[in-house]
Amino acid sequence: MYKLSTLTPLELVQLGKMPIPNQQKIIEKTGEPLLPLEVFNYLKDLTGGFQKSNDLALEVDTLLYELAERQGVLKGASKTTPAPKPAPKPVNPKEELTGAIETLEVSLEFVSGPDKDAIQNAISALRIALEFS
Repeated sequence: MYKLSTLTPLELVQLGKMPIPNQQKIIEKTGEPLLPLEVFNYLKDLTGGFQKSNDLALEVDTLLYELAERQGVLKGASKTTPAPKPAPKPVNPKEELTGAIETLEVSLEFVSGPDKDAIQNAISALRIALEFS
């Protein structure tokens, strides 16, 4: 299930206003800023309203949701009861996210066309944003 599909209208507004760490580095690397609401809308369109399973879209969804949590966008805004968090793993969260991003980059070898460019830009932007959050 896509985590972003559970966002309330208020959370979507907050997502659109979310400050992005290292936005200038993102622009330098990808040529454009990371716009979380545009990434959300792109994922929604790509997955048919979050109905179609797409491994790369799921990874981008997870990364954007994680960034929104780290930036405090989702704290207290949800009207639903959050799912219980799993027991902490001994792995450093930053290392875990880096591994997920690296897996995404390897998976991109099997994607072609405009989706590949859009997903690559999202991965690059999320990598930079998560680097210092």
